[in-house]
Amino acid sequence: MNYAKPEVVDALAAEYVLGTLDGAARRRFRSLLRDRADMRAAVTAWEQRLSTLLLIGEPQMPPESTWNAIEARIWPKRKGLWQSVSLWRSWSAMATAAVVVLALWLQPLLNIPTPPDHVGVIGAGDDPQWVVSANLDTGALTLRAVNVEATAVEQAFELWMLPQSGAPQSMGLLPVGGGTVSRSLPPSLLALLRHAKGLAVSVEPPGGSPTGQPTGAVIHTAELLSL
Repeated sequence: MNYAKPEVVDALAAEYVLGTLDGAARRRFRSLLRDRADMRAAVTAWEQRLSTLLLIGEPQMPPESTWNAIEARIWPKRKGLWQSVSLWRSWSAMATAAVVVLALWLQPLLNIPTPPDHVGVIGAGDDPQWVVSANLDTGALTLRAVNVEATAVEQAFELWMLPQSGAPQSMGLLPVGGGTVSRSLPPSLLALLRHAKGLAVSVEPPGGSPTGQPTGAVIHTAELLSL
């Protein structure tokens, strides 16, 4: 394998971070990390890119049976317990597969939103303010406030899409105080978003910009990254 090619390094770094690079290939890649700054940079880039996924979903408490299975593997007390753990793991795998199949079957019937294929994290450095997730096939858009407190009643935050050319396009007001807003983008705006340069947030009067363009200070810009 030619480790000098940037595209090879980037692909291996992605698999390394995802955990799909295993066996001798993973050991070889890990040994090269000590002396290859380009590999370390690629790994860091993929870690930062994939870490945004943690901000999309709400934290979930695992079921009690999960903790029981973990404890059984760490502190096995008797053979029968191992058998029950093995049975639980087999049943869990079958149940998970059944849930996935059922979800795919019910999605069009129940109008279940499709998962996002792009995400943007708006904020400065390690202090994200909003997470924007979008599906550029369906136009589904979700705006989630992460660390934004409610502001003065005479202010609002408005999200703008920055097209390749032309004026910014409003994508609506952003939530605050941990709120989440979901909407569907019109086809004209969705077509522009697929090739947009990025996103921006401005401070506007209540109800949004009265002119259709940013009137207040632009306080954040961000990229919309493909997942």
